Amino acid sequence: DDRQTFFKKYNFTFYDGIPNSKIVHDKTKDIWTKHVELFNKYVKYGSEYELNLSYQIRSTNSKLVEDIIGKSKDVNLHRVLDNVEEILTSIRALLFDSFSRFDGTIMAPLKFDLSRDSE
Repeated sequence: DDRQTFFKKYNFTFYDGIPNSKIVHDKTKDIWTKHVELFNKYVKYGSEYELNLSYQIRSTNSKLVEDIIGKSKDVNLHRVLDNVEEILTSIRALLFDSFSRFDGTIMAPLKFDLSRDSE
């Protein structure tokens, strides 16, 4: 699995202090509302925090959101999760590309300890 190889090679972890998503962790919203809100914030063309996604991924998710809003019979949890996984895979690919290019630089072997106070 590419993710396991990536995490092992780069010892990749996120900072514990990163706040949880208000949208994802809002217990008053259902999965459909959360998906639409996440789409509007990160996937929709021109959104404030627009992710660098392909036209195909953006179009597929636009259609899904239209179907959710229109309460189409074609909307189901499997389709939503497939779309989310497609976005996550794309983001992982971008991260891997950046890290693999960094890995070939002279800075890569350096270790930074941010837990100590600077002198």
